[in-house]
Amino acid sequence: MRLIEINNLYSLCNSLVISNEYDSLYKSYYKVLIKKLKNEDISNEDHDFLVYLSRLCPKIYGSLAYKGNALLEGIFHLESLSDNCAPQQLALQNSNTDNTNNNCEIKLYPNPIDGSQELFVRSTCQFENGYLIDVYGNHITLYPGLQSTDETNLLISKANIISGIYFLQINFKNGNVFMKKIIFN
Repeated sequence: MRLIEINNLYSLCNSLVISNEYDSLYKSYYKVLIKKLKNEDISNEDHDFLVYLSRLCPKIYGSLAYKGNALLEGIFHLESLSDNCAPQQLALQNSNTDNTNNNCEIKLYPNPIDGSQELFVRSTCQFENGYLIDVYGNHITLYPGLQSTDETNLLISKANIISGIYFLQINFKNGNVFMKKIIFN
């Protein structure tokens, strides 16, 4: 059955003539879906594309936005987006430890952050800078709440941050970029 699905997707993907942005998005979606069906690794580029696709307004892009969100949810275990084009809620990941491409281990705790707690970020690689990004993609620079205790540890205070879901983006001196979902209660 899976082989039939993959062959059908190859056929759809190869026969799709790109005449507008919608067709281009569908072709990219098919390529990621084929990777998923073949149990291949999903690249950071594929992940970013699915996040972009899932944030598109379904009223404009129809089922393509829902399909992108469903695939993103299936791979990364995220909850769905609402029908009014605004994200509702993202589910917590099971781990607060991640590895970036060049074996930089990153630990975040506590997550979620309650009350007057501070978020500690520790890494085996040196930070260049960091941002909080809200669910709408707006960058929030981490001052005055960001303190660098040294080049591999960050301390983020909740004092100036409104409760909600954010993404922490950390840029490393070695060129790697790390992004993690953070919840401030």
